[in-house]
Amino acid sequence: MGHDQTLYVSQEHLDIALNHTKLGFWELELENPRMICTPQCKINIGAGEKPTVSYEDLINAIIPEDREKMQADVALALLPGGGTYNSQYRVIHPDGSLHWIEANGKVLYQNEKPYRMVGTTLDITAKKDMEMLKDELLSFTTHELKTPVTVIRGYLQILYTFIEKTGNTRFADISKKSLDATERMTRLLKEIADPEYRKEIRLFCKNSSLTFVRF
Repeated sequence: MGHDQTLYVSQEHLDIALNHTKLGFWELELENPRMICTPQCKINIGAGEKPTVSYEDLINAIIPEDREKMQADVALALLPGGGTYNSQYRVIHPDGSLHWIEANGKVLYQNEKPYRMVGTTLDITAKKDMEMLKDELLSFTTHELKTPVTVIRGYLQILYTFIEKTGNTRFADISKKSLDATERMTRLLKEIADPEYRKEIRLFCKNSSLTFVRF
């Protein structure tokens, strides 16, 4: 197989991979600023029908609540010691649907000055929807468990107080351990209900290989 044919096959494989992942590419000239987007990149930000996309078009495509954060992420990448761009923002597509976009990139330098940014865009709406669903399910589950656990803890407290008065140390110890277990469960439910704790769980699951065993 000749060099040109090998290159052609590799390009075909790359095109298939990019189409499957819906990964878009962009370049931004910092002085103009002039922006170049691949067709998939334009689709991702809701500008698929436009022949060209400017940096201003991108900013306008982002919902107002996320624009300042996105521009701050760009500014952070351009600071000395930066060089890496990472941002997530929401855009409205022409059909009115809301989409989450993850944008990543790097800053290119010329004579030690930033002159261009290159990077990718990826539609992560499905991932965000799943995270939201998990949070809602977790919140509902913890809410439903709080009441019965509180009731059980109350009865165990009464039982422990009663048994302790009888002088039966063995049963008092058993009831005390049961009461301590419900206290730990109550604290755990409070932690799980905390949004910051749920973020830590998602980060742990993302960075860990978990195996579930059915009993």
